[in-house]
Amino acid sequence: MSTAASAWAGLAKKPVRQQQMPVHSRPERYSLSPLERPAASCRTCHLATVCSEGAAESVVLHCLSIKQALDVSVVDAPAIGVLVSGVVKVSLGSPGEGGSVLAFHYPGEMIDLTAYREGGAGIRLTAVLPVRLCVLSAGHFASGGSRLIEGYQRLLTHFAGGLVHQLAEARMRQGQSAEQRLAAALLDITRRLAATTQDVDSVVLPMSRRDLADYLGMAQETISRQFRRLESLGCIEPRGRRIMLCDRSRLEALALAYKRC
Repeated sequence: MSTAASAWAGLAKKPVRQQQMPVHSRPERYSLSPLERPAASCRTCHLATVCSEGAAESVVLHCLSIKQALDVSVVDAPAIGVLVSGVVKVSLGSPGEGGSVLAFHYPGEMIDLTAYREGGAGIRLTAVLPVRLCVLSAGHFASGGSRLIEGYQRLLTHFAGGLVHQLAEARMRQGQSAEQRLAAALLDITRRLAATTQDVDSVVLPMSRRDLADYLGMAQETISRQFRRLESLGCIEPRGRRIMLCDRSRLEALALAYKRC
C-alpha cells in the first residue's frame, strides 16, 4: 500500500474499503438510484489527466455507507476528491449536536478536502447515500513531471470556477426570502444532478427536508410552508421526495428576484 493510502486509511470511524484505479469500468450491480451509479468513465473524470500521467497509484477509492463520515480534520496533506457516486453532506458540529449543514456535493463533482480541513475543527463529510470517492493527495505532484503539474493546475482552475458560482449563490441567498431561497435551491439541485439523472423536469431530493432547511437557514416548519406555497403557485408538484418542476420559468423568476438594499 502506498504512503498516501496508509495516511487515508484511518479517516472514517468504520473501516473504509480502498481500491486502486480504475474504478468506473469495474462490473458491479448498482442500486436503481442513478445517484449511486458512477457519474462518469475514467476518461471523462476530472482526475483523468493525473491518472494518465502515471499517478493512478496515488488515487485511492473510499467507500462510505449511509451516515458514515470522513473526518477531514485529520488530513495532513493537500487533497482533492472526485465524487464517483452518492451524495455527501458537509456539516459543522458533532453528530450528537445535529450540526449545521454547509454544503452538499453530488456525483461527478470535485471536492477540495484541504479547504474543508482548513475551515476549522468539527467539519465533517457524511454520506447521504452510499458514497464512492476518489481521493488524490496533492503532495504527489511535487515529484511529478511538468505535464502532471499542468494537470494539477487545470484542476485548480476548475475549482476556482466552482467556487465563484458558490460564492455568487451564497451572496444572493442573503437577500432572498425563504420562498426565493427554496426556488433557487430546487433549480440548483436539478442542474447539478441532471448529468447523472438525465432529468431536468423533476428532482428527487437525496437529503432530508430537515437538512435542506438547515442548509437554507430555515426552520423545518418554514420549509414545509414554502413547499406548499410553491405548489399553490403552480411551480412544483411534490410527490414524496420527487419534486416535479411544473412551471420552470416562474420558478426561475422567483429564484432571480431578490431584495436589493
